[in-house]
Amino acid sequence: ARDLLARMPIWPSIGNHERTRASGDEREEESHYFSLFELPGNERWYRIDYQYLTLLVLDSNSQMGSDSEQYAWLQEQLRSERERFTMAAFHHAPFTSGPHGRRHEDGTPREWPVDQGQRFLAPLFEMYGVDLVLNGHDHLYERSYKDGVYWVVTGGGGAPLYKIDSAENPYQQTAKSVYHYSTLDVDKEAIRLTAVDLEGEIIDWVKIPVAEKTLERKRFFVREKVMKGVQVGAYSPETGGVSCAVVNVLELPLQVTVEVQGEKGGVLEEEPFLLGSGEERELALDLSPLLGGDARPTWQQREIALVKFALQGEGGDFGGVVEVEHEVSLSEPAYGVARMERVEIDGNLSEWGGVESMAMDGSLEVVLKPEGFAGGGDMKAVVRLGWSPGKLHLAVEVEDDAVVDDGVSAVWDSDSVELYFDGRPEEERGDRYGEWTSQNIIPVLRKAEGKFVGEQGWSADEVEWKTRASEGGYVLEMSIPFALITGKEQLRAGDRLRFDAMINDRDRGEKDGSHHRLWSRGDAWRDPSEFGILMLEE
Repeated sequence: ARDLLARMPIWPSIGNHERTRASGDEREEESHYFSLFELPGNERWYRIDYQYLTLLVLDSNSQMGSDSEQYAWLQEQLRSERERFTMAAFHHAPFTSGPHGRRHEDGTPREWPVDQGQRFLAPLFEMYGVDLVLNGHDHLYERSYKDGVYWVVTGGGGAPLYKIDSAENPYQQTAKSVYHYSTLDVDKEAIRLTAVDLEGEIIDWVKIPVAEKTLERKRFFVREKVMKGVQVGAYSPETGGVSCAVVNVLELPLQVTVEVQGEKGGVLEEEPFLLGSGEERELALDLSPLLGGDARPTWQQREIALVKFALQGEGGDFGGVVEVEHEVSLSEPAYGVARMERVEIDGNLSEWGGVESMAMDGSLEVVLKPEGFAGGGDMKAVVRLGWSPGKLHLAVEVEDDAVVDDGVSAVWDSDSVELYFDGRPEEERGDRYGEWTSQNIIPVLRKAEGKFVGEQGWSADEVEWKTRASEGGYVLEMSIPFALITGKEQLRAGDRLRFDAMINDRDRGEKDGSHHRLWSRGDAWRDPSEFGILMLEE
């Protein structure tokens, strides 16, 4: 065997006899196993990608439960991109008709590695599409099949053979207590497993084709690669266009078509083009024909164009056509924040009469849980903002048929106002909260102690604020230091902030009602990308 072993790779899995110390002895030195082999990773469990096969070698002497290090590693490997076939190998067989498969009266395995294999490994293998599992421990040959996974015990290498008790394994397809060896032939189409006894007779043969789950997984990762090769920049008001780049990351040519759909029905189409493997094409799309006049107030104007790419090819694991869509913002809602010389925070909004209002009545804003909204008679609101040196001022006036706060429910499930701010420079903004972004939920009927509830909420005593409830609704008046929003003590005319507001309207039933936001359609408490613009005016 010396010549054979000298030219063939060996990927071993540690068994239960590779030790010289008694079971439970935690000292180092487990025979010569780790000195004989130089293996990847921590050497107990590791991964090999070889041609069409991903091999996951595990250590069934170590913990395999869902809270173990080995389980976390295995789950990470199964979630990642793999070759066409996935095979796992470890010593203790979860499904066996040998003596190590014996069970208690309640049906659970007597040996803990067998039990952990059934309870933790088997569900993972079934979920993520492992094709074949090789085990030993029982001195026999056995093939089982359960929920898309083939399990093979190939333990007939020379030690005394074990008797077979088929009643212990309901998933058994064939079993023989004979000395044998097993070979695997792996190509693009299938794994072919052959078990041969000492006389050279084939005792078992099975063909394992590429599973549909595997093909779906391969297509998913190929599509992910293709999608990452498409980049779309931001709209430029100066040029009226947007820059794009398409890179073909596959080893086959792709036919690319590009279409742009405007919100108002306009459609622009580019000439289709062929992109060879590894090639890149840069595009400059003129979107100005999609823009039209808009008579709405600027705070209501948001226009989106949808840039759609279709990349088509044939061959490999490619699924035919990948469609990639990018939203491009052509215009964003902007509210002019009026300069106000003096604002007294007392809940009396008489000094706000000449300030432009943003109305919420169910027709203009984003309504979340619309099934809980009964129209303008249920709730209407007006939001106004102003500024003076060092401070941003806000007034919210709400007409509500029932102002409700049971004192027990979360503040967002009661009548309240949510204020969202993003004070970062435009070039530093993103779709996640960071420094100078905050969500603050202002209660109407309860006292706020400490910080306002919300993502990165402010301390309630850092701002001046007043709520005043009446039978027909409530008002909120607030002054906020610019330093809380942007980190700067002073702002000036022409400066911009990002902002959104939501009215939480709790009706009299348990957690019924609706939520009304000025602009953001998504999760504004973690994604500030749809906040509107506040522009400070003279």
